[in-house]
Amino acid sequence: MPALLYSGVSSTVSTLWDTDGEVGAAFSRYFYESWSAQAGTERSCIDLARTFQQAILKLAADRDVLPDDPRLQGIGGLGGTARLNPPIYWASFILTGWWMMDWESNVARTSDK
Repeated sequence: MPALLYSGVSSTVSTLWDTDGEVGAAFSRYFYESWSAQAGTERSCIDLARTFQQAILKLAADRDVLPDDPRLQGIGGLGGTARLNPPIYWASFILTGWWMMDWESNVARTSDK
């Protein structure tokens, strides 16, 4: 990750440990849904921290994303009464770097190519 930041990338999203593929796909979908919602507004900046937070909250609450995992057996309240999925499925995602993306300058740079 430091190599990416050193090479000029302003922000990265990564994981601290291996995650289930379906969980990763769901996080990506939620992240880009939130990103797109902000990009479609009149704002010139996208708040990546808010985008990240919204994606994590959706992922933590999405009961359909849980794989059949024997580690979940016996976790108190998981039989439908727990409000959030176990953190092992959503707490590994991290946002590193600059949390605000200047949307207008990024669009200008990509449209010049």
